[in-house]
Amino acid sequence: ERGFGIIAFLHFAVFVLMLQSARGHIDLERYLTFSFAVSAAAAFFAFVNMVDPPFFFDAKGQSWMSVRPGSFLGNPTYLAGYILPHIFIGLYLAFRRFLERNHKELTFLAIGIAFDIVATFLTQTRGALIGLFVGVLIVAAYAVWRGKSASIAGFPLRKIAMGVLGLAVVLPIGFFFTRSAPIWQSVPG
Repeated sequence: ERGFGIIAFLHFAVFVLMLQSARGHIDLERYLTFSFAVSAAAAFFAFVNMVDPPFFFDAKGQSWMSVRPGSFLGNPTYLAGYILPHIFIGLYLAFRRFLERNHKELTFLAIGIAFDIVATFLTQTRGALIGLFVGVLIVAAYAVWRGKSASIAGFPLRKIAMGVLGLAVVLPIGFFFTRSAPIWQSVPG
């Protein structure tokens, strides 16, 4: 679990090559959907871990508010690193289902994405939270660059992405000027 950094990136690079070479032999969408479902289950069990810490591991009598959930993986940092790429896989799959107008699967994906995002915040892993923030900025910048004619529920994708980028500028400024406010002390991470 401590070698999750560069070792994980090397594994991801080899994994992408393996998926590329297996194209046509496996259903990639089905594989990604299954992988995303497992991450949503891990996120759900992070909530179980918050409510009942000894459910998976002995928490030595800690109060539930002080426990950083590790789900069935046992380590909050590892859980956050596992869930983080699945948030973006879920967003990709949700966008595909939205374009296909498959509302049943879109609902499942939206719930799973919400579980994954909240579980990432509950792990209080700053690196994962920064990665989530930067990843959202990259996706929004890409949508501004390439989302000329796409729309979500009648709203142009480019305008939504520009709003996300605007919030990415306004929120840190607001945080800087209110950083000593009591509300920020209760936010995980």
